[in-house]
Amino acid sequence: MKYFLHPMAILSEAAALVGVLLGRIDILALGVVGWVAVAAWLSIRSGPKSAALPVLSLDSVRNENRTRLLPIKRLHDDIAKVVSEHSDKPVVKVVGGEALSEARRVGEHAIRLLNLRDQVLSAVRGEEDARRRLELAEQQLAEAGGPEREAIEVAVRAHRQEIEHYEGAEAALQRIDAELRLAEAALAEAKARILVSASRDGSAIEGDSDLADTIRRLKSLQQSFDEAESLTRQEIR
Repeated sequence: MKYFLHPMAILSEAAALVGVLLGRIDILALGVVGWVAVAAWLSIRSGPKSAALPVLSLDSVRNENRTRLLPIKRLHDDIAKVVSEHSDKPVVKVVGGEALSEARRVGEHAIRLLNLRDQVLSAVRGEEDARRRLELAEQQLAEAGGPEREAIEVAVRAHRQEIEHYEGAEAALQRIDAELRLAEAALAEAKARILVSASRDGSAIEGDSDLADTIRRLKSLQQSFDEAESLTRQEIR
């Protein structure tokens, strides 16, 4: 029914009707051929479309942080493209598909770590002031005597504890940056392994130990991410 109501189809139908009314076989044939052509064109346009490739969304990441994640996003999206283009090979479709699933988990976890990194940065903003306060308190302690000395000692200990907190936060920043570099390296390895598997003539799933090892490393990276996230949250409390 939708083909009959299309403007181009209506024109063809009108031409066919004119041919019937005038007894003109040539106009009738032209209208019928035109209608068939329109129907075929509409059928092709409305036919099944190829599935969109899965991509790693960075919508939840602040604009200034996206550059840190772009290498990870590109690698994830490249892996998705390779798996899609070589899905006719069982080793790529099955094992490569599993690697793609793990790559997505790595990417999503990397996004969570980067968002956590913002919280750490907020936690270390007062470090410079804290060090100045400690320096001043230590100078006062060196000059103090009598009852006031005890109060200044308490202040010095408090400032040192505050700075230890900041140092822990700085360690957390370094840890997160290291985990992001590990994620990028692991995804680069996964992409290379899948490309190698795709280039091989064999179609057997068994025997691709290199790609299987890569998947195991991607899974172990998840545990490393969990530990880094847990430690970081403890240090910024």
